[in-house]
Amino acid sequence: MENAMITIAHRHLAEITLLDLEGRMIGDASNQFLAVASTTIVEGGTRKMVLNLQHLDQCDSMGISALLRIHTSLKNMDGALILCQLNDLVTKVFALTHIDEVMHIVATEEDALEELGVTSVIHGA
Repeated sequence: MENAMITIAHRHLAEITLLDLEGRMIGDASNQFLAVASTTIVEGGTRKMVLNLQHLDQCDSMGISALLRIHTSLKNMDGALILCQLNDLVTKVFALTHIDEVMHIVATEEDALEELGVTSVIHGA
């Protein structure tokens, strides 16, 4: 999609879906994220999801709402959503809105995978 505010890359490791978010999750981009994540849950059967936010530059209230909806959906299915690699700006926004008290946030993608039961990852395989 040209001039997209957000780019979403998919990766899979066993039963875990990893989504790399890049750009700005504001306005309609939040709906785009919600559609992609929801489809992954419903059609793909994903119950464990890691969101790598290293390249997410901005997240507004609509973006936070979309994150909370995915978090709630997975939690209701006995699944898990883990956010990782937040940059300083997103970290501040999450702290100001207290979203960091609701969402499971870890420092690195490796930490997230470990918490979901992946004990070793073979890179380049």
